[in-house]
Amino acid sequence: MGNVTATVDGVECTVTAQSNTAISCFVGETANASSTNASYVGHQGLRRTLVNTTYNDTKVKMSTVFNESNGFDREEKIATTFAAPYQEGNYLGNVFKGWFVPPKTTQYRFYMACDDNCLLRMGKTPGVGPEGYNATEDIITTYGATSHRLYNKVDGRNRISDWLTLEEGQNYYLESHHVEGTGGDHFSVAVEINQTEIVGHHHAIREIQYVGIHSADNRDTIRFTIDNPDGGEFKLVLVSTEGKMYTSETIKTGYNIW
Repeated sequence: MGNVTATVDGVECTVTAQSNTAISCFVGETANASSTNASYVGHQGLRRTLVNTTYNDTKVKMSTVFNESNGFDREEKIATTFAAPYQEGNYLGNVFKGWFVPPKTTQYRFYMACDDNCLLRMGKTPGVGPEGYNATEDIITTYGATSHRLYNKVDGRNRISDWLTLEEGQNYYLESHHVEGTGGDHFSVAVEINQTEIVGHHHAIREIQYVGIHSADNRDTIRFTIDNPDGGEFKLVLVSTEGKMYTSETIKTGYNIW
């Protein structure tokens, strides 16, 4: 394999490692900020916005949960799974935005379970986000709670999409809305693949595959050396960039201990 070059948002990304399936690179600084209101393929992966972070007793509505000017405090974070935390609270909402990349050109259908109400929509054109008129369509809408990840509850409500033919390697925009009043709360999305020949994927009838994004944690190793133990005791206090403090257990420096 020859040399690989990469750019991110128009800025050179210095490649540090490469294989047949992946590259690692460091991106440089850009003189101009990217538009924060547009959606890009690969832009922050899967994003989750929690609506009503203070959990005040005003119910978030499906008709306005996506509206950033609806008066509720909001917090956007990177999501690692297409699911909200289980039993998080009352009077809240969630908005998920991301992209689905099919591993094979075949049929797919999506499953969604929640408490209380939720919907899932998909972009009509690969590589195109929600901007513009009629760019997406709702593929699942359900008003009515079900148990946690119980996608097949028989109550006359729709929690399963139709079979959708999607193309391998294309980027399909996904967006979901979820609202919760009181009582139990949860939200999750799964996908089913109608293909037996895909390595690592099972037949649709036998398994609903959970949608998730997994990352590798490369932790730093820091060594502390005590040059003059005096028999006393001490604790290490570490402060993160967010201001959180982590205090170790008591460490003794007595001569007989070392």
